[in-house]
Amino acid sequence: MKLKDIKKNIRHEFEWIGFLLAIKLLSLFSRKNIYRMGRNLGALAFILIRKYRQITLQNLNVVFKNKKTKEEIDQIAKRSIQEMFISGSELWYFCQLSRSEQDKLIGIEGLEHLERALVHGKGVIGLSAHLSNFPLVSVKLAAKGFDAGFIIRRQRDPRMESMLLGFRSRMGIKTIYSIPRTDCVADSLSHLRNNGILIIDLDQNFGANGGVFVDFLGQTAATAPGPVIFSMRTGAKVVPMFLIRNDDLSVKVVIEPALELELTGDKNKDILVNIARFTKIVERYVLKYPNLWTWSHKRWKTQPRDVVKN
Repeated sequence: MKLKDIKKNIRHEFEWIGFLLAIKLLSLFSRKNIYRMGRNLGALAFILIRKYRQITLQNLNVVFKNKKTKEEIDQIAKRSIQEMFISGSELWYFCQLSRSEQDKLIGIEGLEHLERALVHGKGVIGLSAHLSNFPLVSVKLAAKGFDAGFIIRRQRDPRMESMLLGFRSRMGIKTIYSIPRTDCVADSLSHLRNNGILIIDLDQNFGANGGVFVDFLGQTAATAPGPVIFSMRTGAKVVPMFLIRNDDLSVKVVIEPALELELTGDKNKDILVNIARFTKIVERYVLKYPNLWTWSHKRWKTQPRDVVKN
């Protein structure tokens, strides 16, 4: 075994031990103290984890150059990283609750839009983003009795993935893995054809091949075409739904009216045009709630020059 692999295995073991300790500790705290701990850990991470701080500040400076002061950008960066730690701690708290308790603690606005879209019987594509504690969108919908599914990446550690899968299953959330991509597509289409809700976060870098390039916050961004393709193939409605944190730290799901696809018969053009439209909705929420978005992600890493031509 190479030295690099040995170091990786050691790191994974420490991550697993830390994961177990964190779960144990979180079970001892009240919700109020979990928020306080998450905020303090986030503030510490902003100082100590140089990589996250640099990426976060770099992205913020690109987007808000000449629009916000250095002090404002620094404040958004710190609060964004704090939100990551608050959300991570909070999520484990919600995992310990019953569905009725989850339903009570997570607010919802615009539920009628979702119910109206489901009447068609062709499923719903939930257009979402990594805003605040975004997994709670699916937690809330499952607690309300909806058949909610989430496309996610597997954890590198199979032990951690097994535990997370157990939590999601107990909460009534269907897990659809993003890799392998053929299985992801098949499982997603099946879920929609059973009139399920498929939640897709449209704010992550999609890589060099398979995505489309659209404007996001003034920069060219490689974006997943899934929401449009799935809607074209199944007739599922696309319904924007986001998780918002209020000033008092409470959370709620905000659901907007269903979106109609703009179709011309030119498939490639239709995918590009509609993904650009959907991305602008995500952008609107990011600009409205910049403290809640994950600015530490390399959203603009892939550019058109990186695409490999066949």
